[in-house]
Amino acid sequence: MIKIIDPPSMSAVPLYEFKNYMRVTHYHADEALGKVLKAAQENIEAKLQLRLINQRVFVTCAGRAKMQGMNAVEQGQQTLVDKEFSVPTAPIQNIYAAWRISKGQEHAVNLDDLYQRALGERTRVSLKMAPLDVLKLEALVGYGPTPADVPESLKMAIMMLAQSFYYGGERLDHAALKGLLMPYIKRGVA
Repeated sequence: MIKIIDPPSMSAVPLYEFKNYMRVTHYHADEALGKVLKAAQENIEAKLQLRLINQRVFVTCAGRAKMQGMNAVEQGQQTLVDKEFSVPTAPIQNIYAAWRISKGQEHAVNLDDLYQRALGERTRVSLKMAPLDVLKLEALVGYGPTPADVPESLKMAIMMLAQSFYYGGERLDHAALKGLLMPYIKRGVA
């Protein structure tokens, strides 16, 4: 689960850039173009589980215990286990705070006890905790504070999808869109 604390101050593709792409020179369609641009960005962010412009979020994830080589009885007797969490949004710039949620109660976690491992833009976090505990993070996610920080392939994909939305679903080259998004697709997500 992701809860946005501080939403981004701008979109990944500025309206003027999208208007240039669409070859629109007047301002009459600005509202409609802005709406389809926002919808396309939200669609791509949700599909790829990415945040394009920096924003502060709370992320809650269940994780899985790493108990290879133990039978069910041995697993049930464990009070603390190494749990690994695939953080459900990316890219993570910084983790500010962490909490272990046990039986509905939040307990602060020392950030030095978290082990972070980057897998491309994705991050996995490991921590020793009870098997049923959940992890909550406060983090800064996104490629950077401005549209210039967003990869060009993602910006192009947003503009292609927004153009298709604007024309009622027409003019979308699905193969080209997939090609732009392929490097960012998380296995099993998109």
